[in-house]
Amino acid sequence: QNDWAAWSAISLPILWAWHPLSALPALLGVLLAHSSSALLALAVAWIVLHRTHRMQWVVVVLVTLVGIWIVEPDLVKACLYRLRTWWAVLGAIAQHPLGIGMDAFAYARAVRPEAPILPHPASDALEILLRFGWVAVLPLAWIGRWVWRTPCKDVWRVSLVIAACLACVQSSLSRA
Repeated sequence: QNDWAAWSAISLPILWAWHPLSALPALLGVLLAHSSSALLALAVAWIVLHRTHRMQWVVVVLVTLVGIWIVEPDLVKACLYRLRTWWAVLGAIAQHPLGIGMDAFAYARAVRPEAPILPHPASDALEILLRFGWVAVLPLAWIGRWVWRTPCKDVWRVSLVIAACLACVQSSLSRA
């Protein structure tokens, strides 16, 4: 369901620009999949598109928080679980500067946490760093700078911003 929500969120601006009715399947995909990450990515895209209206930011953030709370009633526990996973992955990245490679069992061997964590890094960006090592910092930084500094004048850029947000907070894009 997270994969469906992620790709629905990414395609929503493109479909909306093509024809507002064509965006209905993507909007339903985001709403019915119950993905808090997709809702967060859509909120960031809205804020990026409407940089001048500060009051809209507040409304969008409040609506997003209410939506996330409805989708994820135990939000604090889910966030702590994800943060523990990210902390354990960051520790593994620090210990393996050349990366762990693409072996299917390398994640289980490299990431050894004290507390329970997710069975995957829960972030595409962290997974790239873990798999390929510190050399991946430069391309990731360049991509991140390009996505965030390029003005969102068309729907393709908005979709890239949504994809970048999702790549930072979940691993749906790499699994799909």
